[in-house]
Amino acid sequence: MTIDFEALALGPIYDVMSVSASFALAKGAGSFTLPAIDMTAGLEITLGSVDIPTIQPVAMIRAADLAAQSKRPDQLLGATVSLSGKSWRIESYKPKPGPAGEAHGEYALILVQI
Repeated sequence: MTIDFEALALGPIYDVMSVSASFALAKGAGSFTLPAIDMTAGLEITLGSVDIPTIQPVAMIRAADLAAQSKRPDQLLGATVSLSGKSWRIESYKPKPGPAGEAHGEYALILVQI
């Protein structure tokens, strides 16, 4: 039996907690909208085996939603994302794989306010 992590866990979380995020790729390479979880107040980052609270602004997106736009996470570097009334530049990202791998999890987009 296979458990669909995206449908059972991520789907309901994004249904309740996500906001609409508008992405504009660098150098005019297109734009699109995805659901994102606004964590711009900060996120706990794991470095090795140590959890470090940070005030680094982050937006979480589902890997499947990004793939549905025919985009890879590295294509978001330098892009602008607007969510919750503020605009941010995407500096980097961190994969948060689901039980079935990276394509079935999330990406934490590390942001800088512009």
